This record gives sequence, C-alpha cells and structure tokens, in this order.
Amino acid sequence: MKNESDQVKKLGYIDSLRGFAVLAVLMVHCADYGTNNYPDIIESITGNGGRGVQLFFIVSAFTLFLSLHHRSKKENNVYSNFFIRRFFRIAPMFYLAIIYNVVERLFMGYVLIGYYPDVTPWSVISSVFFLHGLSPYWINNVVPGGWTITNEMMFYCMIPFLFKKIKNLNHAAIAFIIAVFIQHCFIFLVKQVPFAEPHFMKGFLFFFLPNHLPVFACGIFLYFLVYTPKEQWKINPLILLFFPLSFLLQLATGRELYSQHVLFSFAFVAFAYVLSIKEFKIFVNPVSRFLGKISYSMYLVHFAVLHLLFKFDFLDYVSTGTVIESLLNLGIRYSIVILLTVIISYITYRLIEKPFQQLGKRIIKKRETKTGMKEANLNSI
Repeated sequence: MKNESDQVKKLGYIDSLRGFAVLAVLMVHCADYGTNNYPDIIESITGNGGRGVQLFFIVSAFTLFLSLHHRSKKENNVYSNFFIRRFFRIAPMFYLAIIYNVVERLFMGYVLIGYYPDVTPWSVISSVFFLHGLSPYWINNVVPGGWTITNEMMFYCMIPFLFKKIKNLNHAAIAFIIAVFIQHCFIFLVKQVPFAEPHFMKGFLFFFLPNHLPVFACGIFLYFLVYTPKEQWKINPLILLFFPLSFLLQLATGRELYSQHVLFSFAFVAFAYVLSIKEFKIFVNPVSRFLGKISYSMYLVHFAVLHLLFKFDFLDYVSTGTVIESLLNLGIRYSIVILLTVIISYITYRLIEKPFQQLGKRIIKKRETKTGMKEANLNSI
C-alpha cells in the first residue's frame, strides 16, 4: 500500500469532496424553500443535491479505515480511542443543534417544509444517545437532517468488526454484496410490519441505516482501491461476475436492485479515485478544502439559516411570475445561505468543533501514557 502516514495528513481531495457534498445538500434545501417554479432539469439537479449525503458517507468510511490502519500501528487502545475521537468529533455540535432546534420549536413554531411529529422527551433523549434512527417518529424529528448522524454513529459501532474482517479489495467487494443483501432484506421485513403512519414509514425506509450500508461499503471499497497497489488488485472472478449479472438483471426486469443513491455512490467512488490520482485544481483548491473542513458545522447550521430566512419572509427577492425570476431567486437565496452558513460555521468550528476535538486528543494521550506505563512496569517484573 501507499505511505499512509503521509496520506493521512494530506488528503486534500477528501476535504474537497466534503466541501462539494455540503454545497449539494445546501442546494437541495434552498430549492425546497421559497418560490420553486423550476424547469424539470433544474428540479432534477437540485433534487439530487441530496445525494451529497451519500458522498459524506463514502468519505466517512474511507477516512475511518485509513485512520484506523494508521493508528493501529501506534496506539495501544486503538478501538476505544476510536470511539473517543468520534464522540468528540460528532457530539458537541449535534448537542448544540438539539438545544437550538428544541428552543426554535418552542418559540418559533414549525418552520420546516413538510410535516414533522411533535418533539417529545423520548425523541430528544433518543437523539442525545444517537438512537433516534430506531423509530420513524424520531429519526428526523428533533434535528433536521439528524438521520445522517444516527447512521454515522451506528456505523461507527460496526467499524471494529469490519476493520478486522475486511483486509483487501476482494473482501471489500464481498462486503458490498452482503450490504446490498442486508439492505433489501431489512426493507422487505420492515414493509411487512409497518409500525407507523405511511408518511413516516416512507421516510424511515429511506433514512434508516440498512438502506445506506451499501453506500458505506462503497467507501470501504474506495479505501482499498486507493491504497492497494495495482499489481495487487485481485477480486475473485465469481465475485466480479455478480456485478454485470446484477446490472443486467436490473436493466432487464426493471427491478431496483441498486437504488438511485447507490448508483450515485458508484459514480462518487469513481470520481474520488480519479482525484486521488490527480487533484485537479478546479475541484481541489483552497476554497473547496476550506468548505470541507467546516462541512459538518455547515450541514447542521444551514437548516437554522433557512428557517430564519423563512420566518422573516426573506426567501424571494424579485417578483416570481416567470421561471427566470424563480431561478434568479434560487441563485440569490443559495448565495445568501452559503454566505451566512459559512460565517456561522467557521465560528462554531473554531469555538466548538476544534476545542472538543483537542479535548478528545488530550484524553487519548493521557490514556495512552497510562497504558504505556503499565506495560513498562509489567515488562520490568
């Protein structure tokens, strides 16, 4: 494999991919608000901005495997340290988002597009423990877009097992096939026993973790694709045969073996692999990398920005009689949301994300020092 200790520090294209992912998510949500009299092609483009979430998932799985491979050579408590890092990376901003959104609901009412169930003590508690993905009524209830956070945290719980079992491209390909099988089995089983109203069940079947396991598996495959020397690219022919046959089956029958968000994931893997070979400046540059670094804050903050623009009726800026005027409003709205979101997110990144990440690092350093001292004492006996 490539020199991963150097690559962990560089990965400019990974930061940039996060930047593009968050811009795509902002785009789809900006298009949902205000006047949205768009041509079909624009609706299709903005609607698929939601696929930025899948790009986030792919990048997450990729970087987790890369980081664990690097740290497993240096740390004594590699898996417990992993969970400490992830908690201090995800929890502080998410907890702030919980507080903000509960306060917003209490004082501003419902300003979300679509119908959401009432916030309850149980939905808040489930969010605090990242278990809101277990219920159709909780999964996207307290924090808008919070379904991605529960999926991330539950996927983290699988990482130690996956990291031990998946060791090469062949294993990664098998893992993807298993993930697709699990995806369809869970969707089938949940459909047999609907335990919520149809509106919430429909959202739950898309949001819940099993539906995105193939996407995370794509990120693991990308890791091995990038860091396995080409002369060691080996996948069992029987495993390879699965892919053309499954594609042909989908094309011939019209049955959705690979759902749209999984198909997008294939394209994202190819795109990321190309950038790993050459970081084209148009895609990998200081702006895209900066947006990638603050992308987590941007993801959580932009909902609040949109809600406030909605509350103060500041979503449309010119008359909305024509398609051109609707597109102009969308462009202005998108620009305003990006600007405000970046400003606020940079502040939260500096004041919340970075300090808590540093706290996690200090805790890990102290644990590693204690473990090293214990081992030294044992060796001296």
